[in-house]
Amino acid sequence: VFLLVLCVNVVTAQLYEVSLDQKLQESTLIIEGKVIKSKAFRGHDGHIYTAHDIQAFSVLKGSLQDFQDQKITVITYGGTLDEEAETWTHLLTLSQNDVGVFFLTATNRPIPNKNKAFYEVYSSSQGFLKYTENDFQEVVAIAPFNYHQKNNLLQNIRQSTGQFKPIF
Repeated sequence: VFLLVLCVNVVTAQLYEVSLDQKLQESTLIIEGKVIKSKAFRGHDGHIYTAHDIQAFSVLKGSLQDFQDQKITVITYGGTLDEEAETWTHLLTLSQNDVGVFFLTATNRPIPNKNKAFYEVYSSSQGFLKYTENDFQEVVAIAPFNYHQKNNLLQNIRQSTGQFKPIF
């Protein structure tokens, strides 16, 4: 009975809150950006992943000086390849034209091209705060456990990192 209770607790506790402070500390690159292209691929481990090209609007931590056209590529678990789909619950999925703040680290996931830098979103679904409009026509940034007015979020990040570089 004890093992059964332990197993049930482990299975139901899959998602825990990651604080904004922890995301700020652990991320090597924080950007505002938009998903402009996505392409699924099969990793060397047999799983399907998706490479998302992100157009950066501003840099809130780190640097994009080495990246052509201020674009980066983010790898997420899952995707659709040919007629096969692979999904992961509680993990981040991105769609074309998603816009928001990305908390990023260098990826350890399989990558489709070894001659390019790839990132992953720190804390998965909690590390992308998607911009949307609320009922009062205010732009807010949302993710699991997170709801911020866009301007307040950006101000808090800028105060913590001391950095804000708009990209023209």
